Amino acid sequence: MNFDGQRYYKVNRFVLEMLGLWPYNNSIYINIYRAFSISVIASSCVTQLAKLQNTVHDLDRLLYNLTYAVPSHIYLLKFISYIINIDKVRDMLERIQHDWNTLEDEKECEIIRYYTIIGMRYTIVFFAASSPLLLCFVFGFYLPGFLDFVHPLNESRSRRLPILAEYYILDEQKHFYPILIHQSLLALLGVTMVLATESLNMVYVHHACGLFEVASYRLKHAFDDVKSSMSDSEKYAIVHARIVEAINIHRRSVEFLDYLVSTFISTYLIVLVLGVIAITINMFRLIEAILVLDDFEELLAAGSFIGGQYGFLFFANYFGQKVTDRSILVFDKAYGVPWYTAPIQIQKLLTFILQRTAKGYVLGIGGVIIASLEGFASVMIIYLCHHKFYKPKSYIFIKQLIKKIIIIIVLMRVV
Repeated sequence: MNFDGQRYYKVNRFVLEMLGLWPYNNSIYINIYRAFSISVIASSCVTQLAKLQNTVHDLDRLLYNLTYAVPSHIYLLKFISYIINIDKVRDMLERIQHDWNTLEDEKECEIIRYYTIIGMRYTIVFFAASSPLLLCFVFGFYLPGFLDFVHPLNESRSRRLPILAEYYILDEQKHFYPILIHQSLLALLGVTMVLATESLNMVYVHHACGLFEVASYRLKHAFDDVKSSMSDSEKYAIVHARIVEAINIHRRSVEFLDYLVSTFISTYLIVLVLGVIAITINMFRLIEAILVLDDFEELLAAGSFIGGQYGFLFFANYFGQKVTDRSILVFDKAYGVPWYTAPIQIQKLLTFILQRTAKGYVLGIGGVIIASLEGFASVMIIYLCHHKFYKPKSYIFIKQLIKKIIIIIVLMRVV
């Protein structure tokens, strides 16, 4: 990357390079580090799945196991997907560089810079808010051992692994700390990787929003300096050139978003289903913890998982809504230009633009899910008003879980 705005991507670059996912770095050491990271996450998935056979007859332990197993598979899926599509990630960065280098008007450069800075600030806020919580979460794994060292009691404090997993030949108590380090690496790598990749995708979305606003700006000023004393041919030549420039930048924005969606569509479809399962399980655990009122640790863990999952869901829909709003702005500017002063050919061209931009660009996943605040509100209503399972049998829980997945997908598609 070599353009004027690359300094605004330093945070994304630093985190992705730390994870071995920066697309411009493909050395042998990076490939070794990627293999190590995948092995840590994949081995954790295997050990958690192996534990399911021992918990399948105990709903509480089964749900506790799935609380960590489902996110672990999301981590693995996103990590592998990002590595597979690393060339496309680089292509999108090249497109951003091309857009920056082709914009010459100072106001247009200011617009694209403004949205890039917003994306950078969101990235910083996400990591500043999440990193301390993640470190505290991982430190909690080691707290009993730390307290035994700092303030020992007559007997050692009880210790248990935070994630239910089957390590076969390893004795959990004898090899407690090596296993705990393995599970800690899973949490650190997984959460950081999700934050890093989704932050970069969020920056992509803000770049597209900037392009939409540049297109709106060009349409707004398409009739500037067009005097009534000019002939129709002169008016047509000037206005037509400006409108074509606006159409080109709008088309580039749409193509950029289509390329982004097509790159990760299969990943997001799977993550959608796994995410609904994870939210449902943790909502059930939270309700159980509230009703029992004697398990603060369970209450805190379930509440933290739900907060993180709902936070991710909210921002995904919020940024999708932002794309739609900025794309509709193109329609508003085209509608507000003094079309009545333009030649007939320009009026026809403006009619075409109005038809093309009337509904705006909808950021969705294969026509199944539409990212919008209405979609997020639908999910919230389902989970706040449709919880009827307290201490259910396993088959009832599974039946209601499947029902929720179908309802959420249908409602988010409708809105």
